[in-house]
Order: sequence, then structure tokens, then C-alpha cells
Amino acid sequence: MSLRRLLLIAIAGELLLGVAVMMRWLPQPSPGLPASFSDDPPRAAEIADLAAATRFGGAAASMALGDALLGMGDYRNAELAYRRVTETSPQDMEARFALAFCIDRTGRMAEANEHYRRCLELPDPPGTAQSKKPFALYAIGRNLLRLEDEAAAEGVFRQNAGFPSAEYQLARILLFTGRPREALEIVDRGLARLPLALEWHRLRGRIMDALDRPADAFAARAMEERSAHLLEVNFSTDYIRPLTTRHGIKRMLDGYGAAVGREGREQLRQRLDAMDAAIGGRMIPESITLVQLRANQAMMFGNSQEVVDMIAAQPWLRDSDPLMAIYEADALERLGRIDEATALRQRLVAITASSSLHRKLAVACEASGDEAGRNQHLSQAELLDGIAMYRRNDIAGAQLRFVKAVELDPSNTSAVFHRGEMLYHLGRSKEAASAFRDALAQRPGFGRASDFLDHLIDTVRVDAEHVSPKNADREKEEAQR
Repeated sequence: MSLRRLLLIAIAGELLLGVAVMMRWLPQPSPGLPASFSDDPPRAAEIADLAAATRFGGAAASMALGDALLGMGDYRNAELAYRRVTETSPQDMEARFALAFCIDRTGRMAEANEHYRRCLELPDPPGTAQSKKPFALYAIGRNLLRLEDEAAAEGVFRQNAGFPSAEYQLARILLFTGRPREALEIVDRGLARLPLALEWHRLRGRIMDALDRPADAFAARAMEERSAHLLEVNFSTDYIRPLTTRHGIKRMLDGYGAAVGREGREQLRQRLDAMDAAIGGRMIPESITLVQLRANQAMMFGNSQEVVDMIAAQPWLRDSDPLMAIYEADALERLGRIDEATALRQRLVAITASSSLHRKLAVACEASGDEAGRNQHLSQAELLDGIAMYRRNDIAGAQLRFVKAVELDPSNTSAVFHRGEMLYHLGRSKEAASAFRDALAQRPGFGRASDFLDHLIDTVRVDAEHVSPKNADREKEEAQR
């Protein structure tokens, strides 16, 4: 080969390399933007700036734009931004997972699974607190279920051992394909790790139905009511939620919340004014939140009249937003307008019952000499506090609240029932049965009390003083035999 030809090849190679480098730095087509930002102008400006920053490339800029678009639910355009990141940084696990997620959310499940599988091959970013890999594997299994490939989904969920959501889905598949005993083993392992997971108890109840063990099914469903922990069987909300407050009015709201307690009233007022200007009179959810924050700020700094004036100027706030009505009642009380505050709270308690409302009404009843009314409101307050403690799994503490509620108002049937329910959970079956009988005496046909009593009669042989239709039929059959 001649020297001239070699030189031409070398020059051509240099030119191609130069063009490639130049193309990398030339402006690239930007991902599209949503057609309208009319509900949040600050977010519009911030996202436009992010989009402009991606024109000259850069994975970080495209990732920031993708996160912003994903945070507002614009999956299609977020997908385009994440694709740019994966093209320039194919080893970026976070971008690959986000891309898969966006494709998944637009219903392209098989395509999403290809990218989720890529995530399983990529290294976790340095310093990652929680790997995305179990979530990616779980998403693959869930999509296979949606594609009606149950056998493949079962195999994927089995690979994801130790991931509670995957084990839950595996147990459901086993139950619905006629393998309840194998499903029960998984559920019981899950309950050993998360004893108050509502989904595990609910599934256990269905398994016991399949195994024809009604007493165990009842016990599982009784545990549902005290189970406050929820398994995350659809991680979408938790994944997106942190991205929703990075821009626009939601970012301003987060900033205000962080400033409360650190800044003075004037600084906080300026923050609210800035949000007011950003909202610009638009009727969006944040506009109601802003009014609530102004009322809360006025009460916090002792300006009760400001709250009363605010609602007088916009009386619809009182009727449409119970929280504003609560602020108004508290403001009226601070201004010495006790009768107006009490009348408003009496209307409120039928809409949004709370322990604090009942206690304030109890004080008003005591001031007017209405002892019966005072005790009824205090009984309701104890009942609601007891239910809150029950939801936190403080059974003994809840029991004391319900006992107090019944002492204050023996006719409070809900308190009587819940007292029996706590006794049941504490293993005091005979006392529980007595409480359920009392509840049924006050309210014949009280289904939950009847169900608990039937269960106790069937399982621990408490005296059958109450006979439900079910037990009456059984006793009739036994007598005939």
C-alpha cells in the first residue's frame, strides 16, 4: 500500500473521530415537555431550565430532568430523558431502573422487563443504602402475572427469597393454584418477621378457609384489625413520592414546613406570600393548603381575630374544610365567644370526630352543668384514644381506655364491644364473652359482637348464654341426635 493511501486513511480516521467528538458536544434534541404547566408556574420555569441544560448533553442534567418529569407523572417524556442517560452511561443502575419504571407505567410490560433484567446485571451505585435489584426482580414477577404467565412469575418470586412482597405474591399464587399448605408455610414465616402485617393476616384467613379451619380463619381476621403494618406490594408510590416535592409549589411547601420553628413570623409570612403569588388565584389543592397554613400561623402567633376574619370573608372554607372549622372554633374560644365555638364544635363532631373535640365539648358541658353530656363526650374521647392505642398495638393500654369509657357512659356500646375485643386479644376469654353479651344486650343484632361470641363458644367452650342462629341450628341438630 502506497504512503499516499496510508496518509489518506489516517486523515479519514482523524476526521471521523473529530466528527464523533464534535457531535457529542453539539446540541442534542431535548426530551419533550408536558403541554401545560398551568397549575404550577414555578415548576414550569424550573423544568424548562432543566430541559435547556440537557441540550449540550451530560448524564447528570438528563437524570435531573427525568426525575423532575417522573415526579409530576409525565412518564413518556421522563422515559426519553432516562434513555439519554442510559445511552451515555450504560452502567448507571439508577437511570436503567427509572427507564424500566417509566416503560412499565405506560403499559409496555415485556419491554420494561428487559430493562429490569439489565438492572440485575449492573452494580449498585457506591454508598447505596438499599439495592434496586430486589425491586427490579419483583417488578419482573408482577409483570409476568399481569401478562398471565403464572408459572414464570412463580419462578421469579421464588428467586426473590427474603423480599416480603415477592414472598407474599408467591403465597397468593400457591393458594390460588391449590397449594394452601405450602402457602401457609410462607405466610407464617412472613408473620414471624412482621407479626402485624395486615396483608399476611388477611391471606392467612383465606388459607384457613381453603383448609376448612374456620376457627383459625376467624383468629386471623381478628388480627387484621390490629395490624397497622402494610406490606409494600406496589412500590410505585414510595418510589415517586420523594421526586414530587423537588420543584415548584410543592418544594415551597416543603421549605415552609422545614422553616416552622426556625424562622420568625415575618419570614414565614413572606414564604406564604411567595406561594400565594405562585398560585396566583388558581383553584388547585395547594391553594387550600396555603389557607390552612395561614390560619395555623395566625393561631401559632396568637392572632385569633385574623382566623375569624379570614373565614368571614370566605365562609365556604368552614363548610368544605373541617380543619378550617376547627381553627375557627379555637379562635372563637380564645376571643371569649364560647357559645359560638361550642355550637361549631357540636356540628363538627358529627363530621370529623376526634378525641380533642370531644374533650373540649366536655368542658363546655361541665361549664353549663350538663354532667350527663360531659360524661358522654369524655367517654367518646376515651373510646377514640383507645382505638388509636389499639392501632399502635398497645392492647393493654387500649383496654384501660375502653374500661374508662364504659365507666363514664355504660351505654356506649362501641366501648363495651372494644373492651371485649381487647380481653379476647389478652386471652381472657370468659371476660371477653361477658362483654360481648353486654354489647348484644344493648344492641341486638350487633354482628361483630355476635361473631366473636360464637367463636369463643365454639373454641373455648364459654357458657352459651348467647345463642346465635348458627349455634341455635347446631344445638337443635344435637338435640335431635
